Amino acid sequence: MRRLSISLAWEQTKSCLTADGRLLATVAAAFVALPLVVTGVLMPDGFSRSSADPLWSGLLLLFVALMLLTAQLALVRLALSPSVSVGEALAHSVRRLPYYLLAWMVIGIGFFIIVTVAAAVLIASGVQVSDQQIPVSPATWAVMVALVAIYCVIWVRVIAMAAPIASAESVGPVALIRKSWDLTVGHFWRLLGFALLFFAGGAIAVWAVAAVTALLVRVLFGAPDPLSVSALILAIFNAIANAAVVTVLTVMLARIYVQLSGRGSIDVSVPSSGT
Repeated sequence: MRRLSISLAWEQTKSCLTADGRLLATVAAAFVALPLVVTGVLMPDGFSRSSADPLWSGLLLLFVALMLLTAQLALVRLALSPSVSVGEALAHSVRRLPYYLLAWMVIGIGFFIIVTVAAAVLIASGVQVSDQQIPVSPATWAVMVALVAIYCVIWVRVIAMAAPIASAESVGPVALIRKSWDLTVGHFWRLLGFALLFFAGGAIAVWAVAAVTALLVRVLFGAPDPLSVSALILAIFNAIANAAVVTVLTVMLARIYVQLSGRGSIDVSVPSSGT
């Protein structure tokens, strides 16, 4: 088991963001912020998962998800040595995307099976489970706590290192999941603590930006209806905040991966001609 220093990973992340922020921002703007802006302008109220939602809304969200996965792989590649240009990082990301996507599908299927078993447990205990709501009961709370705990384990042991491994190593989806599990042995609580702190801070930052922007936009431009100026302004600010969080998290996980995998030091210099 290799040593892991979250503080060292954070210092390396800050160095990378300082040295290569322009190139990282280029990827984040094109593959994270821009798709989120389009989604926010077309669906300012979000995706309600109701039968009234048009078919294109689901396809749009699928497209956004694919862009986000592509961005993660490209950001990791820019953060790892040897240095490459933005174009090379994106080309590498596209080549590795099918394996990363398949790994996510395996993870999703596994968690779906777990949720199905949890629903069966609730039904067996007499809880009336429906698509609209699940009645609150001691059994419901117990199952929900168990699901949250299981998801935390999955995120720390599998998801956290999935993008770095998918980008840095030529492995298939099953080997990717196995490698992620092996790398995180003995580091669960440290990685969980990092995740809780980061996601709490990121959520607060994004919420603050969204709340302040929404208040100002409603006063100046009115309600954010689809394709309105209000929706566009809100979408831009929310997309920038989310892209920043995704970029910092992805680079941080890449730095953590370097320590766990023993790859050695990471160069923080990327050719400025890469754009």
